[in-house]
Amino acid sequence: MGVGASAKAKTPQASDSKSAAEAPAEAATPKEKSQAESSQVPPSTVPEPVAPLAPAEEAKAASPVPTPSSPNLEGVAEAPAVSLSEPALPVVEATSATPSATVAEEAAAKVFKVDDLTATGQALVEAIEAEDWTAAEKLLNERPEECDVNARTSDWHYCLLRAAAEEGARETCRKLLEHKADVNARDQNNMTPLMGCIVGGDYNDIVQMLLEAGADTAASTDDGFTALKWATRLNRQESIQLLRAAGVTGASSAFT
Repeated sequence: MGVGASAKAKTPQASDSKSAAEAPAEAATPKEKSQAESSQVPPSTVPEPVAPLAPAEEAKAASPVPTPSSPNLEGVAEAPAVSLSEPALPVVEATSATPSATVAEEAAAKVFKVDDLTATGQALVEAIEAEDWTAAEKLLNERPEECDVNARTSDWHYCLLRAAAEEGARETCRKLLEHKADVNARDQNNMTPLMGCIVGGDYNDIVQMLLEAGADTAASTDDGFTALKWATRLNRQESIQLLRAAGVTGASSAFT
């Protein structure tokens, strides 16, 4: 075979090579695509280069921030401190809630003073307070000059005559009157021995004794009660008759 034949024989090989070069590449696998995409940086995430600051701006940025200075308070008067505590209340002197003493109570307080009594006088007061009428009568019989028949009890400041009359101690009342006890002595609320006797019970013999000794039937208490009003209020019928017989007039009821 000649040279021409050899050249013709090689020509098809060259054509095959060109075809192979022009053939499209094989499709990439998913894994390969993922690796390729991750290796690429998106344009938006790439930081832009920062322009350098001018010398004046750089110096300003480097200087510290000044702190505000305290104000000058020289010559300014200091404000007084404000107290948060409650203001002190004015001191008010305590006063008694009870009404002022009546004239009779003041007189009673002046008359009765334990220190002014003799031992016998004090014993008489104690005997009447204890309602020991036998002891009281003995003192009045044996040592009347040492007894103050107008003394008062230490508890209620009753005159001794009222204290005895209110308890129905007839003989003690007689002895006290015999030794000049005041038949019209006033106690708290201006009560008299006659009123006390009527309030205490049906002691008509003592009522009669007091009337004969000059008891004031017109006397009244601070709230306007007379002996007759006490008798009508407490329904002391015999005392009412004795008062009427003594010339006392007035309503038959304490509330009219």
